[in-house]
Amino acid sequence: MIIYYRGKEQLNGYLQTKQIFQGGYIARVLPNSEEYIDWSSFDWVRTIEDGYEDFLIANFGKAKIEFWQSANGETTTTKRPKIDEHGVAWEKIKRDFTLEETQRQLNFEKTVLEGILVSIFQTKYAQKNLYTVNFEQYTFHVQEQEAKEYLATGSAGTLISKLADFRGISVAELADKIVKRSEEFKLSYGELLGAFQKYRSTIWGFDNLTDLRQWRKDHLGWNIPTILPPDQYVPEFNPLNKYQKNI
Repeated sequence: MIIYYRGKEQLNGYLQTKQIFQGGYIARVLPNSEEYIDWSSFDWVRTIEDGYEDFLIANFGKAKIEFWQSANGETTTTKRPKIDEHGVAWEKIKRDFTLEETQRQLNFEKTVLEGILVSIFQTKYAQKNLYTVNFEQYTFHVQEQEAKEYLATGSAGTLISKLADFRGISVAELADKIVKRSEEFKLSYGELLGAFQKYRSTIWGFDNLTDLRQWRKDHLGWNIPTILPPDQYVPEFNPLNKYQKNI
């Protein structure tokens, strides 16, 4: 199984990194190793079509399929091979994508873009100071439930009673704080999550490479011309803070 993931690279012996690509990792999950992968540690992960990853990487952002063909008919998607001892020459060939290749490339480029969106919105999430420690976040729903119940009935639940006691404030004061904080969190988080879902749906709604790449140009500030000069590869993405153009 081949995956594309974002986050810290896993070097646990169960994943074999094939390439660092657009800020993420393309990796092979070694046979019978799926259950040993720490899937929860990824910031984001998707599977990609096994057996075509080299093709997808080589033609990412390309207007046409590019490959090298030797005089004796051998082909490769890598850089031009050196002339061997027999003097075999290689020529760069360009051709249009087939419908099947277009669909593979489209899905792959959507996958990469979704991963980039995840990184963008994680950055925005941090900028809004929405991160909290896990052991506190796990209790948010209980805190809110007990605070609202207290404000409605005057009966204090176990959690907010203990929290108020250790903080040295009244349950009434704590309940007000919890409800206010909860609404502020929902407002900020809802705006970010709604925007993320909107852009993700937009990306996956495209049915052709031209429109997808135009969207990328407009929103991420990265232009892929319709026709690339010979031998020119598309440049890497800029750091996140430089290519968040209209997001």
